[in-house]
Amino acid sequence: MTALTRSKVRLTKAVEGNLERFHTLELIGHGVAIVLTVGLGYLAIRGVLTADSKWCDAQRDVPTWNGVGLAAVTLLGFVCGRLIGEVRSRIRDANGVEPPVTPSLWLQTAFAAFLLLSAALLGYETWSMGHSGGVPPITTYVRCAALFGNSIPAAVATFQIGVMVGNWLWYPTR
Repeated sequence: MTALTRSKVRLTKAVEGNLERFHTLELIGHGVAIVLTVGLGYLAIRGVLTADSKWCDAQRDVPTWNGVGLAAVTLLGFVCGRLIGEVRSRIRDANGVEPPVTPSLWLQTAFAAFLLLSAALLGYETWSMGHSGGVPPITTYVRCAALFGNSIPAAVATFQIGVMVGNWLWYPTR
């Protein structure tokens, strides 16, 4: 038996012994994720409405370590998404619940909306980079946020996105 298999067996036994606690923890985690998403959305909208992107664009002293740090936080979130998926899979196994062949309609709709929004934002970024006048690209706002030291909301957002993508794309197989 490999070390990975032993750890999965230990996790399954721990979940089976505390099924109700793990299920409650899962629900609390979903609630926290929803509150974080709404809060970060509010901060993002407020930041876009109050930012002076032309002033920020003129500043070139943005620390380069912010990008590397955010990439590391995103990677950590991706791995945590896998681990959360593993625990959720064990909760389902211990509960005797088989995962549906297809996800629920609201989950499919939310995922499709996430992908459409991502595509729209990438399209806007491409268009704004190609047209030098007018509206600044999204990267200008990100650079402005890094310049003003708002790296904690950015780190929370990138971690949360990493968790979601890690959970969606790296969910345990049967």
